[in-house]
Amino acid sequence: MVCGARAQAQQPAKTPRIGFLTGVDRATGSARFQEFRRALRELGYTEGQDVEIEYRNSEGKFDRVPETAAELVRLK
Repeated sequence: MVCGARAQAQQPAKTPRIGFLTGVDRATGSARFQEFRRALRELGYTEGQDVEIEYRNSEGKFDRVPETAAELVRLK
C-alpha cells in the first residue's frame, strides 16, 4: 500500500497593525511614540517587519479625535 503525502500551501501570515492615536502632532509626541516603539522592541516586535504602526494625530484639535479614530478603524 502506498501512502501519498499532500502538500498544502500556507497562507502568508498577516502582519499585525497597531493604531497609535494622539492629540498632539508627531514632533510634540515624539518622546511618547519612541517609548512605545522601544517597548514593542523589548517584546520582540520590529516595526516594518512583524508589526505595522499606523500613526494618527488630531493636531491639538480634540473635536477631530472621533473622525481620526474612525479612520484607523476603517484600516482594519
